[in-house]
Amino acid sequence: MFVQLAVAVAAQMPNPGGPIAPPGSEKIMLLMQWGLWIGFACCIGGIALFAAKMAISHRQGFGGGDEATGVWKPLVACIVLSNIFGLAAGLATFG
Repeated sequence: MFVQLAVAVAAQMPNPGGPIAPPGSEKIMLLMQWGLWIGFACCIGGIALFAAKMAISHRQGFGGGDEATGVWKPLVACIVLSNIFGLAAGLATFG
C-alpha cells in the first residue's frame, strides 16, 4: 500500500528539466579556462626550470641530485591544479 502511494506521488511530481546556466556564465568559464592555461604554463615552466638546473649541476660535475629532489613540486602543482579546475568546471556546468 505504501509503495503504491509513493509511486503515485512520484509520478505526479513535476520535472524541472536540466539546469540552465545564468546569463553571463560564459565569461566565468572563459576566466576559468584562462586561469587553467596560465597555471599549467607556470607548472611546465617550473618543470623546465628544474630540468635546466639539473643539467647545469650535472655539467659542473655534481650529478644533479639536489635539484632532482625539488622536481616533485611542479608535478604536484599540475595534479592539484587539474583536480581543482576539473571540479570547478564540473560544478559550473552541472555536468
